[in-house]
Amino acid sequence: MKKSRTIIASGAATLMLLLGAAQASAGDWSNYNTTVGRFNGNGYTGDQAKGVTDATGWLRSGTVGGDYKVDARMESISGTFTSGFARIGDGTNVDLPNDFTEGTRVRVRFSNDLTTRVNVQVSGSWNPR
Repeated sequence: MKKSRTIIASGAATLMLLLGAAQASAGDWSNYNTTVGRFNGNGYTGDQAKGVTDATGWLRSGTVGGDYKVDARMESISGTFTSGFARIGDGTNVDLPNDFTEGTRVRVRFSNDLTTRVNVQVSGSWNPR
């Protein structure tokens, strides 16, 4: 009886460790605070490794300066991006669809409209999953 309890406890502990490792590899929340250049300029988050192939990334916009809106899309650090993008403003929570594979280094690229005549400060957090 004592031996079976030890085996069950050991199995449960192993399962918890495996689930924790899977969760950690799915990406981490990272804060961003960057300036998006005027006249269709860009701004970028830091990069992270993609944890799950094809998983939709998440973005929580805290503030977008001056009541402007900007586009946000996930891209590899080499500049390749997928078709999915979202229009964000203050307090916007969005999914960022993408086709990146696990382990790819990705970031979020923000872009202003062609007619935006000022730099726009954006801040919030994101998770590549």
